[in-house]
Amino acid sequence: RLVVLLQERGLGGHGEDLARRLDRWSSDRGKRASAARALASRWARSAEKLVDGRPAVQSVDPAIFLARARPAFIARRRGAQGEHWLAASGRGYRLDPESPLSRCEWIVIGDAQGHPQGARITSAIALAEKDIDEHLGDLMERRSHVAWNDSTQRVEPRHQTRMGTIVVRQGHDEEADEEAILQVLMQQASTDIDGLLPPELIHRARYAGIGELSPDRLRQTADLWLAPMLRGRRDLLVGAGRAGEAVLGMLDWPTRQRLDHDAPCEYVSPAGTRHIIDYSGPDAPSTQVRVQAMFGLDTHPMIGKTPLLLKLTSPAGRPVQATRDLPAFWRGSWSDVRKDMKGRYPKHRWPEEPWTEAPSLKTKNAFSRASD
Repeated sequence: RLVVLLQERGLGGHGEDLARRLDRWSSDRGKRASAARALASRWARSAEKLVDGRPAVQSVDPAIFLARARPAFIARRRGAQGEHWLAASGRGYRLDPESPLSRCEWIVIGDAQGHPQGARITSAIALAEKDIDEHLGDLMERRSHVAWNDSTQRVEPRHQTRMGTIVVRQGHDEEADEEAILQVLMQQASTDIDGLLPPELIHRARYAGIGELSPDRLRQTADLWLAPMLRGRRDLLVGAGRAGEAVLGMLDWPTRQRLDHDAPCEYVSPAGTRHIIDYSGPDAPSTQVRVQAMFGLDTHPMIGKTPLLLKLTSPAGRPVQATRDLPAFWRGSWSDVRKDMKGRYPKHRWPEEPWTEAPSLKTKNAFSRASD
């Protein structure tokens, strides 16, 4: 009867809802309706001969029959108004929002007219969601999908149950393939590979010309140093320190020695204080140090063949002067700096010839007691 109904326009009345038309046709005693039922009966008897010996299916929703016959035309509503629909084939359809079918979540399209990208549904039947699992399970497939989520900064393994292009349901995939997750993490990490490492290490390596720690080389060797840290994780939060140790562990001994020689991490002042060397700015290499810690030094410290920029400060850490020529500073502008410092910090030592003095950050009294 469904087959007849789809071919005979106006049979059972008008409207898109095939179920209503079937009901009206069943109670219609008119000549055309009776002839159509007779035709359907003859087709049914012919069909029964083709499946002779198989048990007859009783009391099944007509929507299931149509869905089995036209699986590509199973469609799901897109949006609350019920105007737009997506079919399992991937095609989009439109339905009159005033149609009673517009309130359904699922339908099976019997016929449509118009442009392929938005054909108007002229006949369809409602499909209950519970029947999809019960009667149409073989039309669905389960897919796993692993993707990076920018908002959470994590890999999200998801599973989808799909009927063609329609996503029936989806959720977190507890059984996601760990290798697939690792590959997504590695791909995401490659977009900013040096961002995983301590910035100061990247700057040191660039200054020293250590090609093994360049971004391109780090990407090429990521399977060796990065993959072991990411395995079993869902994010890239391995810790900059741990990542730095991993890449340093790949350097051979001569290269590691060259890095430490050409771009040491720290500068140790004559007073024994330790100061991080900055290799990132245009004035690299540079370091900040209290001027009193440099007393007793009459040669300028070097990083390789480059004078270390000394950003000298007061006892309170305020900038005093920056220089790449400490002896010239001592014998030049130091006299003006000395006068200013004596006025601001009278408890500290401010010698005329600081290159001859013992380095110390102590006040005059504390220095004298230590010297006694």
